[in-house]
Amino acid sequence: MLANQVTHKHTRRDEASRRSLLTLTAIGIGTLFSRPAQSHQANAAHDTDTRSFIDLKKVGAQQQVRTLSYTPGGTYHVVTADGHGAEFSETDLRFKVDSTTLGPRRGQPVILPAGQVGDRALVFFAAPEEISTFITHQD
Repeated sequence: MLANQVTHKHTRRDEASRRSLLTLTAIGIGTLFSRPAQSHQANAAHDTDTRSFIDLKKVGAQQQVRTLSYTPGGTYHVVTADGHGAEFSETDLRFKVDSTTLGPRRGQPVILPAGQVGDRALVFFAAPEEISTFITHQD
């Protein structure tokens, strides 16, 4: 009878340990999954107040796009306000819209470098409808 009592005590203690372990595991997993969401929400709230992006209305002439043309071979030719030109393959040039207060002025897209080698770039427009009207097609 004493052996049964000892075994019974160990069983209760083991069950309590298992419950504690399961509870701690559930809390740990819940914390892991909730952290990115909390972090993202905090960053989103922070971005609307003091965004870490530059004010695209204040960039220099070397980043203001004067012309943007597309050739049938899949190449974009970009000329900036300072007169310099660059060519990008269609897969290396991305178009973005930034309609916030930090975005570019209407009709004055801005180009920023992207990637580590300098072979890619982002062109920011003030509104989606500007993209197709600003780009000219060359034969």
